[in-house]
Amino acid sequence: MLTAFFLEATFLGVMLFGWNRVGRKLHFVATLAVAIGTTISAFWILSANSWMQTPTGYAIDPDTGKFYATDWMQVVFNPSFPSRFVHMLLAAYITTAAVVLAASAWQLLRNRGSEPGRWQMRMAALTLALVMPVQIWAGHWSGEVAHHYQPAKIASVEGWCETKEVQATVLVAWPDKSDCGLFAIEVPGTSPYLFASVPEGEALKGLDAFAKDELPPLWITFWSFRIMVGAGLALLGLGLAGLFLWWRGTLDKPGIYHWAAVPGGALGFVAVITGWVVAEVGRQPYTVYGVLRTADSVSPVSAAQVATSLLVFMIVYAIIFTAGIVYMARIATRGFGPDDDPHAGESKRASGSPMAAVEEPAEMPEDIVAAGKGA
Repeated sequence: MLTAFFLEATFLGVMLFGWNRVGRKLHFVATLAVAIGTTISAFWILSANSWMQTPTGYAIDPDTGKFYATDWMQVVFNPSFPSRFVHMLLAAYITTAAVVLAASAWQLLRNRGSEPGRWQMRMAALTLALVMPVQIWAGHWSGEVAHHYQPAKIASVEGWCETKEVQATVLVAWPDKSDCGLFAIEVPGTSPYLFASVPEGEALKGLDAFAKDELPPLWITFWSFRIMVGAGLALLGLGLAGLFLWWRGTLDKPGIYHWAAVPGGALGFVAVITGWVVAEVGRQPYTVYGVLRTADSVSPVSAAQVATSLLVFMIVYAIIFTAGIVYMARIATRGFGPDDDPHAGESKRASGSPMAAVEEPAEMPEDIVAAGKGA
């Protein structure tokens, strides 16, 4: 994690602030270093979190009650880690592609289109169209693993009220007094296809198979999952529609697609956040699934201490997050080359400051400029 942090922190500055200040090769290397650093971070974060979902390779000291590792390979490569790591990495790539597509569409709508901008739009649409089907498969893989180790989570996610041999796919539902589905739109008889690994004749556990104190909050997990899936399908639609317009030769012409792509840039974040809600709320009431309850792992600190630290974190992160969003939004929307913006280079900020640097249009390599003029 420390290596990943230094890779990200060091080279992120070169990537963001060094566009026109370092050579193209160094900038590319810095970008790769940031990608490698974030991948390493994702590896260890997902490994630790997945262990809490499917704990293996550990023992508990009978005197102190503390966990200790007996097999680090089992701890790191626990049963749910491979599927969740793949699922999260693909989610990061898809989210990035959605933001790139949104930025490209916005540049085109604001008459700041350029040859690099057009190509980044094509590559973003292609990425969404190709990676989203793989992501759907990875999500299904992760769901099958969760069903094996965390059946209560899947019962909540799927909205299965009763234990049955064949379950339906519940599209939408509304709770009744028993806290399960009163009104539901569902597709019956789909579980043999969605959970093909379940042996024939084995019943799929519904919410009635678990004690109430063993169940996660039903409607948070149920609807978060559907929002995640809906956002993912919308991104797939943007990718396929983009490929169709590219094939038709109209992707570079502003239209309804581009107006849809701009807000579509937020869909990846929506899917990632709701996916994490499903994962973390879905493992309740446990911190370490099946072993340590959340109520038993609360730190022995006062409410005032928690409130104070939370407030400080909120203020600090609000400042950092807002500054980062503003900075990256300006990078994403500024376009390429001075001809794209009549006010390019007219900075009202101090020369050499980060915000002044972001207002400098990105330089286009001469080979791309030549290709654009010849197109």
